[in-house]
Amino acid sequence: MVTFNTRILGSSAKAAPFAAQQSPSVDPTRNMSFAELDQFFLRLLQGAFLPSNQSVELASAAAADAIDDKMPVEDGIGDKCPENYLWRLWTTMLMTVWKLPDGADPRRQDILVGIIGNLQRRDKGVVTVWGSPASLWQDLPLFTQRMTDTGGSPARPGAAPPAEEDVRMWRNQSGFCARLLTAGVAS
Repeated sequence: MVTFNTRILGSSAKAAPFAAQQSPSVDPTRNMSFAELDQFFLRLLQGAFLPSNQSVELASAAAADAIDDKMPVEDGIGDKCPENYLWRLWTTMLMTVWKLPDGADPRRQDILVGIIGNLQRRDKGVVTVWGSPASLWQDLPLFTQRMTDTGGSPARPGAAPPAEEDVRMWRNQSGFCARLLTAGVAS
């Protein structure tokens, strides 16, 4: 499980995007544990939010490049398995959406939508996901499954009102879905 620091997600500090901080000769996903892979994605997504004077297009393209570069396309085990990589990517992205504070700069969700749109326009070939072939990135394998796994309203008939944090997370995810649909990234 990724531990989020909402102070970082709400930060206005200036820093180079995470992808730009990496040495091109070092593969940061080599022999990583799942926790380390989660942290790689988290730092990458947080880095895409900084600096705030960078365009949404440039920030999302740089993050999509880093994600695409590390995507395993052959069957492997652990972090080198396409299914695990994709599930952890989408989970970290959704957790980032959930943790955005109320009133956060809408540019942050635009960057996340841009990352997915940038990935979707790439032709990386076919990967096997859950025993079936899927076009990477056009089909966004496992993205729909991850979204529907968590997309329900926190309000339940006859139950106590949901916690404010659950409501905020649901609002953030619903807004994110609306942005994806508006951008033509998801249907």
